[in-house]
Amino acid sequence: MKKRVWCLILALALLGASASTALGAGGSAADPAVALSYVEGPFTGGMEAAYTAGIHRQLGRAYRENLLAVAGAAAAQRLSDLRAASGTQRRAVGRVVCRQGDVLTLLPGCKATLLSGTAETGGAGLIDVTRGQAAAASSRLAPAALYMAGDAGGTLTIRSAACELTLDGVYRLAPGEGTDYGALAEALSQMGLFRGMSNGFNLEGAASRAQGLVMFLRILGLEREAAAYTGTAPFQDVPRSHWAYQYVAYAYSQGLTAGTSASAFSPESPITCQHYATFLLRALHYGEGDDFSYESAVGDLQKLGLFTQAEMNSLSAGAFCRYKMVYLSFYGLFGVDQESGRLLVNELTRRGAATGAAAAAGVLRACGPRIGG
Repeated sequence: MKKRVWCLILALALLGASASTALGAGGSAADPAVALSYVEGPFTGGMEAAYTAGIHRQLGRAYRENLLAVAGAAAAQRLSDLRAASGTQRRAVGRVVCRQGDVLTLLPGCKATLLSGTAETGGAGLIDVTRGQAAAASSRLAPAALYMAGDAGGTLTIRSAACELTLDGVYRLAPGEGTDYGALAEALSQMGLFRGMSNGFNLEGAASRAQGLVMFLRILGLEREAAAYTGTAPFQDVPRSHWAYQYVAYAYSQGLTAGTSASAFSPESPITCQHYATFLLRALHYGEGDDFSYESAVGDLQKLGLFTQAEMNSLSAGAFCRYKMVYLSFYGLFGVDQESGRLLVNELTRRGAATGAAAAAGVLRACGPRIGG
């Protein structure tokens, strides 16, 4: 009996828990400090549950590191392949997503229209068809205007963190060195977690409260339930005609979000990095008030080992654009769900929110380094 009790006490101590609340001072055969029924019931059961959960989280963290290594190697290889093929001619008819530092050489007759972000012309060679004049060297493309490469061709250099254009014709691409937010957006889109707008992904646009909430529900695997929800919400600024009405109403009913007042949700107001960091930590089931707080959520993502200081400094500086939300969402999928011990991406496949094939393909879609990498 004594040997069994002390083995249990030692095991519990190794788990980092305290046995002081269960074991009183002293004790004898007539007046035991710990009843046998307690040892064989709540004590053993609680210890076993804690042990199992701890093992699952440890395995999840090990799996996370291995998967991140594989994804990082694949991202580096994809960038290397792009560099090796920088002289290769490509044909595009439709939207192309670029990263900062990309240089596109448009061959004669290739047409380009800027959807979002910032692109700058190189030397002479591009014609501003919309205005009926030659585009000046080192000038920024005007959004929605049509440009065409003349007989000598022309170049475009991407200046923003992310940029989307429509191309129609043949071009060459010399990739930049920065983080490829477009590749991450396409990866999330492939998994069914991110959708574009009328002008593409609009990665340089400010992320709104409604957009942040919908992304939160998607990475939780709750979009189907939200889309099927028929209940109501008290927010007068989110009418039934609003695209996010069902998402807001569902999240409110589940206690996942609150409004900016009793009758307003402010769906179009910008969301901050702090807000989205809180969403992500809740999605991973970290304990609010224990593991993190809303006030320190940005630093807590770093403290908990999910992101580096360089990443959080970059993502929290300035406006919280959609490309930042994409970055946090993509790499947040590698986080360990604290309840199940599984990676968040595996939780999505288990819940049927994404297929295993789509998740695997998405994980390997990144191209190039992470922020600060």
